[in-house]
Amino acid sequence: MLKKLIVLVTLLALAVPVLASDPNNTIPPDQETWTYNTSNDGGIKLKAHEWPVEFKWVDFDPAKFKIPVKINVGLYVEISNKGDVMKKGILLEQKAINTYEGCSIPIEIKSNFKLQLGAYIVLNDTGKLLQSDMGKWKKEIRDETCTTKKDVVDPTLGGAAEKRTVWVRVEGANILKLPYADKVVVADVVIQVRPLIPFEWQQDP
Repeated sequence: MLKKLIVLVTLLALAVPVLASDPNNTIPPDQETWTYNTSNDGGIKLKAHEWPVEFKWVDFDPAKFKIPVKINVGLYVEISNKGDVMKKGILLEQKAINTYEGCSIPIEIKSNFKLQLGAYIVLNDTGKLLQSDMGKWKKEIRDETCTTKKDVVDPTLGGAAEKRTVWVRVEGANILKLPYADKVVVADVVIQVRPLIPFEWQQDP
C-alpha cells in the first residue's frame, strides 16, 4: 500500500507544469502550460492553451457566490446641546396669582429611530416649600416655539436635528415661603425617551 501511494504522488508531481515568463516567445509553440479560466458553474478550472503563463487572482462569479457582510444597528439618540439647555434652565414667570410657568430653550435631538419624549419633575427642598403637591405641577414636551405639544421625534439619520422644548407650570405657588432671590432652583426636569418602532417578541428556543 505504501509503495502505491509513493508512485501516485510522483505521477502527480510530474503532471504539475513548470511556470516561466517568456515575453520573447522563445519557448517552442508545442510547449504546454496552464492558465486560469472561470467555469460556468462558478468554480475555477485549469485550461492548457497558451504560453507564457502568470497566475493571477480570479473572481468566483459574483452573481453566483458573494458573502454578505451584516451589522446589528442599535438604537441611538443624542441631545447635542445638553450644556446650553442645563445652563439656561427653565425660568418660571408669573402668569396669574400664584401661577408660574416657563419653557426650556430648544433641545436639539438626533436619532436613528422614531421616538417619543417624556419628562418628570423632581422637587428639591426649596421646591417642596414652594408647592409640595405634585398634582399642582405640570410638564409637557412641546415644539420649538413652546406653543404646541409635540413629543414624537422622527429619525434624523445624520441630518438636521429635531428641536423640542420642555414646558413647566406650577399652580398655588407659596412665594411667601421663599426669601427674595433671583433664579432660585426649585426642581429638576428629567427627560425620558422610548422607541416608537414596530417589533415582535422572540422566544428563546
